[in-house]
Amino acid sequence: MSTSTLRPPRLAELQRRLRTLWTEPKGIDEALRRAPGVKSWIADETRVPARTRLSVYSDGYFLRLLESLAHDFRGVRRALGEREFQGLIADFLRRNPSRSPNLVDLGAPLPGFLRSHPIGRGSPYLAELAALEWAVLESLYSPRLPPFDPRAFASASEPDWARARIILDPTVRLLAFRWPVERLWQARDLPERQGPRALKRAAKTRLLLYRDDAWVRVVRLGEAPWRVLRELARGRPLSAACASAQAARLRAGPAELRNWFAQWTASGVVKRIEFP
Repeated sequence: MSTSTLRPPRLAELQRRLRTLWTEPKGIDEALRRAPGVKSWIADETRVPARTRLSVYSDGYFLRLLESLAHDFRGVRRALGEREFQGLIADFLRRNPSRSPNLVDLGAPLPGFLRSHPIGRGSPYLAELAALEWAVLESLYSPRLPPFDPRAFASASEPDWARARIILDPTVRLLAFRWPVERLWQARDLPERQGPRALKRAAKTRLLLYRDDAWVRVVRLGEAPWRVLRELARGRPLSAACASAQAARLRAGPAELRNWFAQWTASGVVKRIEFP
């Protein structure tokens, strides 16, 4: 390292070292501590020292990534508070630097990262909250199919229905959690002193996500309708999906199914029915 400070750097080397400085999530001081010789390549001036000029780019880069993640994971940010969230993101970016030209992709590893991070181990619901927020983004950016056409099954017989395949909208997500994290998600834009910021008790939670004309909806479901939808999403025929719920001793009879189906078609969860 010392010899590299005695000679003018090649352009490619300078660019590589500056990128390392500017993308260090812990800030310019940590970056210069790790690579002290690089500073000698930057002309120092009395009015604006080299460190100050370097920090403009370093701070700007980190703050842009922080801003993007703070927007995408507003529930996690609110639960932690600004300072702790910023520390979490600094740790996250050191392990998961931005590799995509699209900032939307940046937060994909955050739920998994939280499961092993000390913050996530101390508050285990945070990883599930992050998973919910990421699923909302996935739903938001997924294409939607045309509205459901009720004429598609007007002439279907009972045997046809037994083998029918239900096509769900691509925006649908089905999530199974140990914590009722939708409560924190629903409070994500409230001031810190209003609404919950933490969860004290775990509770088995089944969620349906889908996008309508306005935005992404997050709906809590009972075990039976959630299980039927999960089987349909896996491509199983309607009869097999209902049998799966009944095998688990869940109530999924004709009356319940008609009611669920009416809700799912009206809301846009179900978009098409195919009769093989």
